[in-house]
Amino acid sequence: MPLLQTKSDIFNSGISDHHGIFVQFGRDKKKIPKVTVSKWDFSSEVRDYARKHKLNIINLKGLSTEEIAEKIIKWLRDINNLAHKEVTISSRRVKNPWYNKALEVLKAEYESSTDSSRNIKRNIYTRAVRRAKTNHTRHLAKSLKGGVWSVLKRNTTSHGKLSSVQIAPDKLTTSDLETANAFKTTFESKVKRLQSAARPNELLHVMPEVTQNWDLTTCTPKNIADAIDRLKPNGSCGPDNISGRLIKSVKFEVIDALTYLTNRCLTEGYFPDCLKNTKVIPVYKNKGSRKDTSNYRPIAIASVLGKVIETVVNTQLRSAIDHLLPSSMYGYREGKSTEQALIDLTDAIKDERARNNYVAVVALDASAAFDVLDRNLVVAMLEAMGAGPIMIKFIKSFLHGVSQHVNINGCLSESWSFEVGSGQGRILSPILYNVGTISLYFWTLLSKFFGFADDGADVISAPTVRECNNKIQLLLSERSKWFELAGMTLNASKTQIVGFGFKPDVQSLHDFEVQPSSNFKFLGMTIESNLSIDIHVANVCNKIRSAAARIRMEGSFLTTCDRRALYQAWVNGVLCSNGGAYLPLLNKTQTQDIQLACNQAIRAVVRLPRKSVDVSITEIRNKLNLPSVERIAEQKCLQLAWRARSSLRTLQKQGELTGPTTRARNKGNLPAPDQKGHRGKMIWTSTILAWNRLPIEIKEEEKFAQAKKLIKRFTSL
Repeated sequence: MPLLQTKSDIFNSGISDHHGIFVQFGRDKKKIPKVTVSKWDFSSEVRDYARKHKLNIINLKGLSTEEIAEKIIKWLRDINNLAHKEVTISSRRVKNPWYNKALEVLKAEYESSTDSSRNIKRNIYTRAVRRAKTNHTRHLAKSLKGGVWSVLKRNTTSHGKLSSVQIAPDKLTTSDLETANAFKTTFESKVKRLQSAARPNELLHVMPEVTQNWDLTTCTPKNIADAIDRLKPNGSCGPDNISGRLIKSVKFEVIDALTYLTNRCLTEGYFPDCLKNTKVIPVYKNKGSRKDTSNYRPIAIASVLGKVIETVVNTQLRSAIDHLLPSSMYGYREGKSTEQALIDLTDAIKDERARNNYVAVVALDASAAFDVLDRNLVVAMLEAMGAGPIMIKFIKSFLHGVSQHVNINGCLSESWSFEVGSGQGRILSPILYNVGTISLYFWTLLSKFFGFADDGADVISAPTVRECNNKIQLLLSERSKWFELAGMTLNASKTQIVGFGFKPDVQSLHDFEVQPSSNFKFLGMTIESNLSIDIHVANVCNKIRSAAARIRMEGSFLTTCDRRALYQAWVNGVLCSNGGAYLPLLNKTQTQDIQLACNQAIRAVVRLPRKSVDVSITEIRNKLNLPSVERIAEQKCLQLAWRARSSLRTLQKQGELTGPTTRARNKGNLPAPDQKGHRGKMIWTSTILAWNRLPIEIKEEEKFAQAKKLIKRFTSL
């Protein structure tokens, strides 16, 4: 037996005239393999080296912008190499680090028992195992930097190495390189299949006239410092192996060189080619077979150093064009959110219904919109929005020649590039997508368009059913024409039409019959044709119950305080997601349903059985200092009112022009709005009523963080 180690010898027994023979055998003791890993250690010696060998601006002045970028990359790589040290560790993973010799003794006693004490010893051993697991988990939660979240991350298996994938009906990849190239083929072929040339000149006529031009200007070291501060302090890096953690560590040593490089880019309108490479990591979509490459989403990681330059340009670009973007464009804009988009969309529907109009919502879907956006369209729209020659030149340079490759466990696929798309994983990508699709909002007067990134919905209204159906047909034709001119592909199978007050006719789009629906999901919220929120409330309850089960399972060895943190994230996070769009509309029954679901999670926090009597969950919730659903809804209403203070103050000033001065007006209150019918169910109506409930000191507070604290204190009274 090759796995056994044997040893034999002859000896004199001393009790007989015969010799004795002994044989020693057992399994061959294998040596635990050692592996060498790289560990980050930015020591004082490394910092002293960075300060001593700081990049000299004088030496950079005679170089081209590309050479300056390469020199900064080389300097950062040298610092990065010094900050990493090789450490040899055992490759054997301790499966149960909490298992000790005391537990081994208890287990041996339990297994060797044959009498009536066996059950008692088994229970003692089981309790000791649970206690050891609990103590180990709680120690990790206290010692690890991320606390309870680091413990949960260590226990997850979702980030394991990618296995082989299918490249033929009966063939799987046999190496990481083959797997990387299989993903490259999938991602590349999808874009090639969907892309088509845009015709920007036929879209420009709908753009509003711009009288003031603008352009890029040089930046200061403070602008660069702010951009570096926004980087994530982790070890994630692009193809150049430079992380945000490294740049933040040498912030003051590299800031002058980065300022000089950025200003060269801003004055020349050039983005260095060495910062255009992108690393792509396939991430499973949690549906379908893991062997199918089409069930993975490409996550792009661009150069972190390039993000510093992008952040500076992004700040200037946003300040120049934000006032030119339509108010119903909510994606990637300061002060805009999915919650506000849903509030405005549903209020627009209810307002039209209150006017006795029939309403229809048409939700269209474009396939891989970010990846197939024509770059000529982006440039044309920037010019129409008053961008100067340097800005245009910079964006052309930024978008041209971007290469990417798939990385599977360190093995790189062949690189590929496209001349379409706003670019994935880059700071400027979202705002450039907004610029490229801005004409979509002005294209037709048949409807009002509400959009967030590549999700959008058209609201159509008319006094008669026939007119509304005609408008739907015309709108589909107009939108189809826009997508064709923009070089995008409409996914007709995902198009949804919902009628409010009537049932729309079946419509045809690209030879596909679009059947009307009774509800549609937009930005995570289900909107029903009867304007009820029952389906969404049921979905929220199901998510909260799933969170309760997760707290009970994953928090079994954590403290009550740690499980409370899980409740705040997993339960209150679900409850408050788009909360302003539905929490103010909850009736008593819906509030009770959500509270019952939350009570299940509270039971999981304090380790109570799922069903028990003579237990007051309200008392337990108060001891844990967890707000009720009713209180959360009230806080959300008051926060919405505070955020809308500018509009509400305008209404207040208009009201002061007429009528006498009253105590309510002195408190900043407004006349009670119409609360009948559909207008009574509008979020705007709830916002005005909430504004009247706010104390004057909260109304006059200008900082949201402080206003939020005051609202929390006010609702707890």
